Amino acid sequence: MNLFIYKLQLNARYHDFSTWDEQVQKAFAEHAQYLQEGITKGILTIVGRTDTVLKDNFGIVVFQAENIDLAHEYMNADPAVKHGVMNAMVYPFKQLTVTDAAKKWNVW
Repeated sequence: MNLFIYKLQLNARYHDFSTWDEQVQKAFAEHAQYLQEGITKGILTIVGRTDTVLKDNFGIVVFQAENIDLAHEYMNADPAVKHGVMNAMVYPFKQLTVTDAAKKWNVW
């Protein structure tokens, strides 16, 4: 298995909360479920997002896949990406180290 990271950023048309209809809210609920399933299955290793204004906010998902094609497939199956609520890019990722402090984060 190889590590990959996908970066998620809210589609610009949703920077205003007034544009968040039931479809967008459903996509976010399905996105959260998709990520939780990935954690449960041991596919995802780190999931998080920045905590700033919507237009600057982005999330990352560090995950395992056999190759870049399967990494793209996994990313594109994310409901937030599939429904166009978020734009995403996938990259190969090399973990260099994890500090003892980072091992204790467990903030989710």
